[in-house]
Amino acid sequence: MATTQTTEAHPTPLSPGDWQVDPARSELGFQTRVMFGLLPMRGRYTGYEGELHVDDAGNASGALRVEAETISTGIKKRDTHLRAKDFFHVELHPHMTFELTGLTPNSDGTVTLTGTLHIRDRALPINTPASVALVGSDGLRIDADFDVDHRAAGFEFRMLPRAVRIRAALTLERSS
Repeated sequence: MATTQTTEAHPTPLSPGDWQVDPARSELGFQTRVMFGLLPMRGRYTGYEGELHVDDAGNASGALRVEAETISTGIKKRDTHLRAKDFFHVELHPHMTFELTGLTPNSDGTVTLTGTLHIRDRALPINTPASVALVGSDGLRIDADFDVDHRAAGFEFRMLPRAVRIRAALTLERSS
């Protein structure tokens, strides 16, 4: 489980250490519009794992790996199409990966989450506001919403709206 190291000094409000995503207490989903933008469509991913590392200087790095075949919208025929060549092409690209390179504190108490989302053979830069909160005595919650352009992600199906909204609500626990 590789992590990427940040090259810029952007200390976070987090204490140093290593964290693992707890899928049982996390959600990774999306929403977009279908049928020429008329109908909302929501879905989620059920297979993912990830880690976060915060060094002594407060720099954050990590990765979230998503099994693309675990996409679920509640409609079997649609899910099968999303796994096919028009979309995720899971036979050639079984995983999506988000590589975190920074969590930079903002003056309003949020952080800016920076990294790269790898979908199919594409690398998409992500720079979005997020919230980080302590959960219980030794947990951490990261919430972020951001848009991904379908065409930039390499999706070939022509009857798509321009973007999909990703919603990540990840609970992490300290690694032992």
